[in-house]
Amino acid sequence: MRLSQNTVNGLRELIEKSEVSGAKIKDQTLLHALKENGIVRLLPQGRTRKVIRLVNEDDLLRFLRLNYAIDLNETWAKCVSESSLSERVKNALLRKRVDIKGKSNKETVDQIERNIPLLKRGMSRRQMSAILFWGLSKVLDDKADLLHALDATEPRVLLNVYGPSQAFEAVLFIENYDTYVRYATNDIFERYVVIYSAGFSSSALRIRERGGCALHYASNEWLGQAGRERFESWLWQESAEEIPVLFFGDLDYSGVEIFRSLRRSFSEVVFFKPGYDAMLEEVRRGNGHAPVMADKEKQKDPNSTGDAYCDEVLLPAMRAYGFYDQEGVVLGVDAEEGV
Repeated sequence: MRLSQNTVNGLRELIEKSEVSGAKIKDQTLLHALKENGIVRLLPQGRTRKVIRLVNEDDLLRFLRLNYAIDLNETWAKCVSESSLSERVKNALLRKRVDIKGKSNKETVDQIERNIPLLKRGMSRRQMSAILFWGLSKVLDDKADLLHALDATEPRVLLNVYGPSQAFEAVLFIENYDTYVRYATNDIFERYVVIYSAGFSSSALRIRERGGCALHYASNEWLGQAGRERFESWLWQESAEEIPVLFFGDLDYSGVEIFRSLRRSFSEVVFFKPGYDAMLEEVRRGNGHAPVMADKEKQKDPNSTGDAYCDEVLLPAMRAYGFYDQEGVVLGVDAEEGV
């Protein structure tokens, strides 16, 4: 008899965590055998769900070897501990497992061990990830401890900047590129410096560092030399000037998280109400979308942000009526009320 790869993966997780959702191991014949032999216990959790709790790891490994010719004695901790990786890297890997679909623990650790000599100081996290993990560039995105252990760096944040006048009165951050392009040619934003940058959430702190930020101006002629110097001095905190900061993104939980990220560097940032009020009107009219319609099910409700407009208006509307993407907003002269 052979076990499916999904079942094998579930068994590995069972060994590492000592318990796993019943949905992870769907082989009922195997589960029954393990239960009858006292190797696992099935504990109810809620009305329909059961959790499998491992009673004896050695008995499980022995049972699988004898009945299925499978040796699962390759737990993540064991593979990492027995590798020749540095203690610094080992500690980071032990704190957070690297899970690659279709690859065993040993294959993943061996791959890291084999390719880590190819890394060079100063590489970005995605360069390192692609080199370490079969060309996969995003594996390290949520592994800060491992990135630190590998001495990874980040490329400078690129800001696209549109400023039609050196006498600008506010700065407006926009989440999506299409909206930025549309507003970068719209006269109603002549009082703003409009900014777009991909990856606001991960780079907000570095935006305010001269060495961590690169600027791409839509046209040098619009802001002029004096306007660019004024903007850059403010951005990199080299002047004491206070300029209002606004954010306009999608009406969804991810947009709120970007706002919170920006607030770490721009404590004065507020939501761009003309844009959000327009989206609120659409969702209240029944034109919003449920998270599942846009593959946004994994977005988490921020619960609260400390911003009254968001906590008392935006978030309740999202929960009640759904989400709306900012590309659907058409703004006219009312945008002048943004500040």
